[in-house]
Amino acid sequence: MSSSDGATAVARFEIQGIELIVRSNDRLILSRVHDTYSWFAASGRRVTGHGPLATVEVACLQEADGDAIIVDAEGRVTTWAEADQPLVGLFDAIVAGVIGALSRTGILAIHAGVVVLNGRAILIAGRSGRGKTTLVLGMLRRGLDLLSDELALVAADDQTILAYPRGLHVRPAALGLFPELAFLAETEPYDLGGGSEWSVAPAALGRAFGTRVRDVIPLGAIILLDGDPVADAEPDLEPVPQAIAAMELLRGTPEASWAFDEVLARLPRTIGGVPCARLRSARLEDTIDAVLDFAAGPTRVAG
Repeated sequence: MSSSDGATAVARFEIQGIELIVRSNDRLILSRVHDTYSWFAASGRRVTGHGPLATVEVACLQEADGDAIIVDAEGRVTTWAEADQPLVGLFDAIVAGVIGALSRTGILAIHAGVVVLNGRAILIAGRSGRGKTTLVLGMLRRGLDLLSDELALVAADDQTILAYPRGLHVRPAALGLFPELAFLAETEPYDLGGGSEWSVAPAALGRAFGTRVRDVIPLGAIILLDGDPVADAEPDLEPVPQAIAAMELLRGTPEASWAFDEVLARLPRTIGGVPCARLRSARLEDTIDAVLDFAAGPTRVAG
């Protein structure tokens, strides 16, 4: 984090109608942000023909002593020592600002990965460290399409999931599972939080796996990751009632912290009739088989 030249530069992205502006006087910081959000810079997609619906602006400014000042979307200022990885703090500020702005346009953001099988979205939710990104990568290698690895964006109609193809943040262990990603070892790793060291953009996923990004897809199945993966075991996938799935997803929905009643009312409309299951991940290929078999079953279930 030592590439500051004193001049503040700006990177702009558009995320489902939200204009994201990131300012920094550190060229390396902005390049790392672009690594993760490149799809939103290149897509040029707009929800309306009249410009962005809202603007989120954040900043990360290097100081002469090596510390960094981060300004979030609400104008709050925090100081980060270089050893505390201010890039991680900047990403947190970006995500929080984008989620808040999306909420004001009627889009609900749930922390989850989303892939597409036969025109239906499979939502994969779970706490950090439970193998979500590994499972998403494995299914992309099987030929599924991508909507997101970080946020499942529920449209205002409460029925469809929107694209949020942020770059996948991967850990070193992933290179052993996915030799197609060996090219990452030739690039400099950096701390993205949670042990992640590289960001893999959709374009790179396309070259590695033939991955396509999809846009607006109806929800077809919900997978709730339960516990840490067990490498040498059979995966355990068990259907669960939609009420249990709704409560699990509620915990992964930041908007619930300021609009609990509204989120609680929306989730049943989103997952109504959608098959839901709890999964303990194990051997990767067996786990993928279990998820695909479940998701390829009946598209609607009784409430």
